[in-house]
Amino acid sequence: MKFKTKKSRSLVLKQGTLADYHFNLSGEQIPTIQEQPVKSLGRWYTEDLKDTKRVQETAKLIREGLEAIDNSGLPGKLKLWCLQYGLMPRIMWPLTVYEVALSHVEAMERNINTYVKKWLGVPNSLTNIAIHSRKAKLNIPVRSLVEEFKVAKVRTSMTLSNSKDPVIRNFQPDLRSGRKWRVSAAVEEAEARLRHKEVVGATQTGRQGLGLIRHKWWSSATEKERREMVVQEVREQEEEKRVAVAAGLAKQGMWTTWESVEQRNISLNVLWQMEPLRISFLWRSTYDLLPTPANLSKWYEERSDCCAACGQKGTLQHILSACPSALSSGKYTWRHNNVLRVIVDAIKGRVECVNAEEVPAGNQYFTPFLKEGSQPRKDTSSKRKPSILSAANDWKVKADLDGEGGFPQEIALTLLRPDIVIWSESSREVVFGELSVPWESNIEEAYERKLTRYAELEAVCRDKGWRSSCYPFELGCRGFVAASLHKWLNKMGLSRKEIKSTTRAAAEAAEAGSAWIWNKYLLEERRKRSDR
Repeated sequence: MKFKTKKSRSLVLKQGTLADYHFNLSGEQIPTIQEQPVKSLGRWYTEDLKDTKRVQETAKLIREGLEAIDNSGLPGKLKLWCLQYGLMPRIMWPLTVYEVALSHVEAMERNINTYVKKWLGVPNSLTNIAIHSRKAKLNIPVRSLVEEFKVAKVRTSMTLSNSKDPVIRNFQPDLRSGRKWRVSAAVEEAEARLRHKEVVGATQTGRQGLGLIRHKWWSSATEKERREMVVQEVREQEEEKRVAVAAGLAKQGMWTTWESVEQRNISLNVLWQMEPLRISFLWRSTYDLLPTPANLSKWYEERSDCCAACGQKGTLQHILSACPSALSSGKYTWRHNNVLRVIVDAIKGRVECVNAEEVPAGNQYFTPFLKEGSQPRKDTSSKRKPSILSAANDWKVKADLDGEGGFPQEIALTLLRPDIVIWSESSREVVFGELSVPWESNIEEAYERKLTRYAELEAVCRDKGWRSSCYPFELGCRGFVAASLHKWLNKMGLSRKEIKSTTRAAAEAAEAGSAWIWNKYLLEERRKRSDR
């Protein structure tokens, strides 16, 4: 191997300062760092021996990249894609290899968030938690630069500490990240939390059944698994901080109180199919940033907070779910029927399939006995899970749509009109469901109210020899699905794919209906203002 002076660099330090001294080899002079900076593994080494200029260059790269994306002429949703898969990977390596203070990264993230809000069509007052939180009820896959910076530093630290090279492992370089946050302290805290979790043992979180979550413990994990566990723990700490801040926000943090509402994940593929006005309405309505009279009275002192339609306090909750004028004019009923029609179509399709099949003889769904130490055989058949409809094949469906509502008179005489009634004369079983499209904070109240309303009808059906069951189910007026709707569709025997497509279509119908109600309110408000 031949030694090449052109590909070499020299560096001379005297008492901590650079000295202008040249080395020669075979009559050729070796360039110094001052003359020709060198780049190794994506990191530049210059005469100042500092990363200050590199940090400034990275910040400039972000500004220029954001401006280039913003001036590209693409729709905002495609600009988000360019940010996630174009600009973010380019800036993560410089942030990983250079000594960057956390305060500089936070400034970079603020610049990024300004453009993200602009592309989503939301005001700059929207909290950054709404963009980056993974536990928010409205979730969008936009990564937090601060979180990715911390994760990259922690992963690098774990990689160096677990290196197979004893020199690197015993003398681990100090990864500096400013005084606000230290990498070594973050790693130690994450490891301590993981050891504490192992001491506590398996705990139940969420609505999953017991034993469905597999836990990986620190003591039995490999080096690679420990590195990923520490990285995941750092992410969880960042998410805990975001949720804690959101819980203290009276308006934009209301989603933390929605116990019965499932998370709505908006992937980039789904985002591509949405119109810009729909994207803007979805985010502004979720975080109550629409120009309602209640908000305008806070933003401008001279504005009134009264609803233009009825004179009551014009909050977003009032306009979308509690305005007497909108109720009497049929706006809420129209939205309710649009959502109900989606669910009824799915139920009718399932009922038609059940009626075309033979009634199973006996109980086909049982738990087989297993000897000690034996493993259950995997069921490769295409049988559907048991449902309420499995007991008969003469089911009839009646929905309160297009004037066809009403309870079947052969079962009971009542003035109540459930939204969906499904009954079978052969099995003498009746199932009725009731849909509500309330404000998301009132979903539990709506469930209890509908359950109480139909309790007497359920008892009357039982007295007449019918097996009856009532299932109230809800879908928020802004398109957030309640757990009760999943339960209803699951009881009807729909597959996971069918449930997913049905709930998505129903959520879009509720969201579109609320957007129409909001636009109608704006038109009425402008008309009354022009008449003055």
